[in-house]
Amino acid sequence: MTFTRSRSTTSYNYFINGLTLLRSTGPIKDLGVLFDPKLKFDCHIHMIINKSHQLLGFINRSCTDFTNKLALKSIYCSLIRSICEYGSIVWFLSQTGKKQDWKKYNTNSYATSHGIISSSRGTQFSNR
Repeated sequence: MTFTRSRSTTSYNYFINGLTLLRSTGPIKDLGVLFDPKLKFDCHIHMIINKSHQLLGFINRSCTDFTNKLALKSIYCSLIRSICEYGSIVWFLSQTGKKQDWKKYNTNSYATSHGIISSSRGTQFSNR
């Protein structure tokens, strides 16, 4: 895979022991981060949003009777927030222009509405 932001890409043929390697055209997952050839990280951001919403649904179904906010905060931070923050230095939102998608599906609104984190902390996290 060749990474570039230019409109025209230069194609290279790669060989191992005289055999031509196949070129992949889709995103490649490396260390949990999806890289696409244009380095846009759209697929990665949507993967994070979908994964965090799946876990939010699991937490909603499993923890309906929880009243201890500290326990809910521990569950939220270990399951949801760790997914949202992993590798964020690579796909930082201001560089990718995906802040609107992130704000639309912000998982911190759940934590703020349930009193797990303060509203100022949720705003700070979503603005990163």
